[in-house]
Amino acid sequence: MKTFEEIKEHWIGKAVAIAFIVSSTTWGVAHKVMVEPRNFIIEQQKSDIRDFKDRIKELESAKERLASLLEKKPKEDTPPKPAAPETDRPKDKTDPESENSRLMSEKSEIKSENSKLIAEKSRLEAENKRLSGENQALKQKTARLSEERRKSLLAKIEAVEAKKQSLYQKIQEESKRLNALLIAKSDLAGQKEKEIAFLKSQIKSMEDQILGLQSQL
Repeated sequence: MKTFEEIKEHWIGKAVAIAFIVSSTTWGVAHKVMVEPRNFIIEQQKSDIRDFKDRIKELESAKERLASLLEKKPKEDTPPKPAAPETDRPKDKTDPESENSRLMSEKSEIKSENSKLIAEKSRLEAENKRLSGENQALKQKTARLSEERRKSLLAKIEAVEAKKQSLYQKIQEESKRLNALLIAKSDLAGQKEKEIAFLKSQIKSMEDQILGLQSQL
């Protein structure tokens, strides 16, 4: 069975390790928010929250084990001394006050460690709550960015469509002018036909661009 000092060192070490992990995880989350994709950050924070819950359960289990130690009286490590003559019997008796003082001291130390573990548990729960809030905020921001991107694509489509309509109108105007010029200048008609073909190719390019933008919605 482990001594009180071994138990104490074990849980103090574990509390320090947990504090280091929490600080490292917090820094890691902040780093990921700046440089990594949003979906990965959300999944990482979910994993961190699950780790915090597991550590809280470990602290609760440790608290229960420490509480059980308060109910147990330490076993005597030395074998009982042989019976002494009646005149010497009082000398073999342990000092009740000294034993009680020792037990009270150990009980006080255990309570102190228990209080530290409870404080650590509260801190981890607060950190868990904070990370949950950040997780929710990231979800909302991701949804907002997706909506803004969709609106931006729609605006681009509308702009391309307006430009296409403008080109259609220009083709119609050029066609009218071409019909008037065909009567007098046949060579100019060929040039105008090339201009119309060029404008039609531009319209085809605009339509392809609209289809590409729509595919991204």
